[in-house]
Amino acid sequence: MIARYVNKLRDIIKVLFGESLMIFIVIAVIAVSASLSFWRNPTVGSVEFAPPKLVNDSICVAWQNQFSSAKSALYTVNGALNSESEELNVDVDGRAIGLAEGFYRSFAMTPGSSDRVLADGKDSPQLSNFVFATEAPKNMSGFAVDVCRAPQSNWWFNGITTTAGYGATLVMVNPDNTDTVVAVEAFSPLGKYELGENRRLVIPGDSTRIIDLTEVMPGVKSASLFIKSLDGRVVANVQSEVIKGLRSRGRSYITPVQNSAKEIVISRIPLTANLPKLHLLATDEDAVITVTAHTASGEFVLHGLNGFLLSKNKQKVIDLSKAQSGEALALTISSDKPVLASASYFGPNKGLGDYEVVVGVPAIKAHATFVVPSGVTKTALVLGGLQDLTLQVTLRVAGQTKWSRNVSVVAGKFVNQVFATRLPAGSVVTIESQDGEFYATAIFTKRSSIGEISAVLPMLDPESQISRGVRLTLAIS
Repeated sequence: MIARYVNKLRDIIKVLFGESLMIFIVIAVIAVSASLSFWRNPTVGSVEFAPPKLVNDSICVAWQNQFSSAKSALYTVNGALNSESEELNVDVDGRAIGLAEGFYRSFAMTPGSSDRVLADGKDSPQLSNFVFATEAPKNMSGFAVDVCRAPQSNWWFNGITTTAGYGATLVMVNPDNTDTVVAVEAFSPLGKYELGENRRLVIPGDSTRIIDLTEVMPGVKSASLFIKSLDGRVVANVQSEVIKGLRSRGRSYITPVQNSAKEIVISRIPLTANLPKLHLLATDEDAVITVTAHTASGEFVLHGLNGFLLSKNKQKVIDLSKAQSGEALALTISSDKPVLASASYFGPNKGLGDYEVVVGVPAIKAHATFVVPSGVTKTALVLGGLQDLTLQVTLRVAGQTKWSRNVSVVAGKFVNQVFATRLPAGSVVTIESQDGEFYATAIFTKRSSIGEISAVLPMLDPESQISRGVRLTLAIS
């Protein structure tokens, strides 16, 4: 029928308009007719939406050994409790392993290297990954521990010192197979620090770029860094050391944060801290801040820091020695504009001792897990929150639960939970909350010939290391 109408229409158009226009219109009519036929009898098809896939994708960065010979180990631990899955399938830099709940694996790392840890599925948010760096017993120049992190576009670091007696290294890992350009900004007590040729850096795909900050910005008593990937994702890492001559006497990873915040909690400055300092930076605008100290006997606003004006992009360093008052303390920094905050101090060692930089990190929503690394003689856990909470702490060894207990947290109190007996290496500790957000800091210590060495780990929410994706599938038959 359609062919008969097309023939009649062709004859009329040929008479009125000529051959060329007739050919064009006939083609158009045939195309429309075919389309109508398709929709009258469509090919059977469907669109299938796969459920969101949870992926834990973390980069673990080994110690660089600029001033030392530290050995780094990667610990990956399945913190799941009462999981329906028999084990979690994990890829550690190309090595496929299976982790049942409460189990961990450790891997030696080459100095200056990085390893990628991947896991997917519903239990992947329960996976936690750490790097622990320590030297041989005869050296004992300090522990350092860091959380492995998912690649991101932005990173902030606060509390970097590059004066004489300190070393600091910036490590940037590009895990993707394409080059990326990174912009770097630095801020000192005098304001923005000009980095010259180091303000734009190219990081080739699947590679690491290392910057010696003591050469790039020497003699700065306190600095902040902002790392922004302009066309990709990176994992940035700052390693800080106290040095004597050309040797390290103490070390600390400086925990990064992705964004500045108006409410920051620093959950642990010990009674034994020497020369404790608070490092502050207003990142966007001038900020009015109030700093409150929390101790076992009560809380108080630090002298001179009630409504203190913090100038934008100018690092401020505050001596905390008088604030200790013979007690360990935690700090909350409240501000009307986004700020960065961290605390630094020395351990009770002879001369230049072990060094710690403790950064305020976001609260943990529901759960967190850590594993006790080898070489540690004492483990402590600081728990706290800004509201009353009940936290459940579970200890497992070789996957078997040794004990599980409830810990009550009073709003504004940060309880130092020193375990009654030494936790053996490989002990897995999981903290869970049913009531709300909380803060958790793990402290690993050991006595040495120069005094006590320690590593402080402000724990991150494992959920922050998870990406979610939706796959779209078109099936045609």
